[in-house]
Amino acid sequence: MDGFKRPVRKPSPTTPQPAPTQPTLAQLPRPVVSASRPPSSVGAPVRQKASPAPSRKSLKWLWLVAASFIVATAGASYAWYHEQLKPVDASDDRRVSVVIEQGSSSVQIARTLKSAHLIRDEFAFTLYIKLTRSELKAGSCRFAPRQSVQEIVDTLQKGCNDFKVITFYPGETLTASTFRPSGRDVTSQLIKFGFSREQITATLEASRKGPLFAGKPAGSSLEGYVFGETYYVPTDASPETALSTAFDELYSQLQSNKLIDKYTARGLTLYQAITLASIVQRNLVAQIRLLRRH
Repeated sequence: MDGFKRPVRKPSPTTPQPAPTQPTLAQLPRPVVSASRPPSSVGAPVRQKASPAPSRKSLKWLWLVAASFIVATAGASYAWYHEQLKPVDASDDRRVSVVIEQGSSSVQIARTLKSAHLIRDEFAFTLYIKLTRSELKAGSCRFAPRQSVQEIVDTLQKGCNDFKVITFYPGETLTASTFRPSGRDVTSQLIKFGFSREQITATLEASRKGPLFAGKPAGSSLEGYVFGETYYVPTDASPETALSTAFDELYSQLQSNKLIDKYTARGLTLYQAITLASIVQRNLVAQIRLLRRH
């Protein structure tokens, strides 16, 4: 650049530089571990402190409470059971007729007695039967609400035949006829009960007195006067007793439904109204039978 030629300098040889040395594991600084807290691994479960076992005193208290509850429950059940064995009404001497069918279970007998208001509770009755191992017999019995379960069971163990059952069917005639040979007429039912035909005929032809027979011509038939129903009659009853039971039921129905006043308002005597009703009922029963056949 200035006109002078300068000598060229030879490049000096490069001195190799030593490579940086890596510190060894021994030279690395060690982490400071605190002596007050032990190292814990990440994600390790935390242990819960076990709850202390219940003391003997608390266990004893729990057993006493449980035992007291059991004793109280048993005592209440025992008192309830004996209460249910008492009479339904100690002052009620009215006799109620019940029929115990052959082969009836203790549950069925209990249901029958309960429906007749003769026992307090069905379960208590069946339990008494099981505890006393009582064997009950079929029969027709008459009990009163004043009787206890023990008295009723004692009677059923011996068996009873206090009455018989007789059924008079609605719409049936007094005697069998050519057109109605069904065996359901009044005479046939009385014969099944055990009465003779002579006894029945004499009873049906006997003269009648009382408000039910007011206006009934002498010698006229009793058609329509035998109210169709099932009746419980004493075993030593006469045909008169059996028929009187049906007559009383008819008059009771007339009074409770106030039919006598209604008949009078229409200009009918009681005899006329009963006769007409009997004819209508017989025709209705006949029509129903014809429909069933077809």
